[in-house]
Amino acid sequence: MAEAEVKSWSLARRLTVWIAASVLALLGMQAVVAFWVVKVTLTRELDALVVEELAELRAGVLSAGLDPKQLEQILANLNHEHPEISLNIRIAVEPFDTIWFEGNSFQSAAGGWPEESELGVLGDWGFDKRAESETFRLHVQDGVHDKTGLLVRTEVRIDGALRRQHLERTASFFLLIAGLGGLATILVGVIFTRRFAGLLADVAQSAKVEGTHPSGEIQIPVRAPEEIHQVVNAFQMTIDLIRNSHSRNVLLTAGLAHELRSPLQNLISEAEVSLLRDRTGDDYRRVLRGQLEELRAFALVVDNLITLTALRDTKILPRGERFDLAEELRMRLDYEETEAQKRGVHIALSVKGDTLIYADREALVLMVRNLVGNAVRWTRDGTEVRLALEGTDDAISITVEDQGPGIRPEEREAIFEAFYMGKAPKKTRVGYGLGLALARTAARSAGGDIYVDNHAGGGARFVVRLPRRAPAEEPAT
Repeated sequence: MAEAEVKSWSLARRLTVWIAASVLALLGMQAVVAFWVVKVTLTRELDALVVEELAELRAGVLSAGLDPKQLEQILANLNHEHPEISLNIRIAVEPFDTIWFEGNSFQSAAGGWPEESELGVLGDWGFDKRAESETFRLHVQDGVHDKTGLLVRTEVRIDGALRRQHLERTASFFLLIAGLGGLATILVGVIFTRRFAGLLADVAQSAKVEGTHPSGEIQIPVRAPEEIHQVVNAFQMTIDLIRNSHSRNVLLTAGLAHELRSPLQNLISEAEVSLLRDRTGDDYRRVLRGQLEELRAFALVVDNLITLTALRDTKILPRGERFDLAEELRMRLDYEETEAQKRGVHIALSVKGDTLIYADREALVLMVRNLVGNAVRWTRDGTEVRLALEGTDDAISITVEDQGPGIRPEEREAIFEAFYMGKAPKKTRVGYGLGLALARTAARSAGGDIYVDNHAGGGARFVVRLPRRAPAEEPAT
């Protein structure tokens, strides 16, 4: 089933939409909160003001009696203290059908005084009545006696429409400021996203033509931020790695073609010469033995190439099995021992401890074969190559020592690079630069690593340390 086609999208457009949507959502939330605060603030002010004014009227009536001048003064003081609130008071004498005093600061937007039937009952007292809305409060309190004992009704009507208008104007002003700030934010966001997208486009264009640039480097836009520099530098490193890998592959192809062509031509020539006339069986056996040695060397090169490629390809799952590494090496070092015998070199194998390990059998055996073969090539004639395996509770150590000239410190890292070929020892053919690269790759694929230095005798010493895999890490059988 074909994969669904992925629609292309623009980073600049998407960031612009996200910034605009975020700013508008924030402004909307601010508007809702602002007008909610206006409502709550006005409600609290009106409720507190009603309680305060009823208390003042009650105190005035009880202390001074029904004195219109004093009541007018109370109303004037209230209007002076609360200029944005419409305060109206009215006092009636029992039986409350006659208005004895009425004072208005200004006409209320809520209209006139409500009828008795329009008042709801509130509180524990049957004589405390109230009518109210968002901006209007009317409280009626019966049963107040003046100092002469006359029963009176006190009424307070409060209208906060003007106060609400002022509060809403203030909230609208701050919302306007916030809106302008939001528009500025959107504008800055659009400029930033377009600038950022433009920088990325410049980098992409430079990457397209970097091959034609004299320096071969991606050109970083002028005044680009540090993040763009980091992206470009990382991209440049990737390109350099690809270029170096390509160069090494080209060298490998050319080197392998050159190195393999001559031995193959020799094999063909020997076979053709041997067939030009009848020869004895010994002559044919001698030719075949020589060709067999060449073919074994070719087979090792092919094994190195296949294993190195497989271990470095992350798509190929590592193969694992449990085996005794020492027993495997005793059976699989025939070719290296044959090469050593030609120069009078002895391969001394010593084993200490348990060498059972769970890993890729072929990769580890090929790793040790390459290390031993490398030591045989470099050690002096008539000397010894020491191969030591030591198993502990948590790891297996492999040590290979030769009696050659050793390895210079500046080359101890380079020798593990694929296709690196240093100066070959005398009387030996230049290698292909794959053996030690395979050794490091195999060691690290098994969770270990390989190190090199020179031992006390002056020759090279390679040490591989491989961790034992815990039984829980082994796949179920």
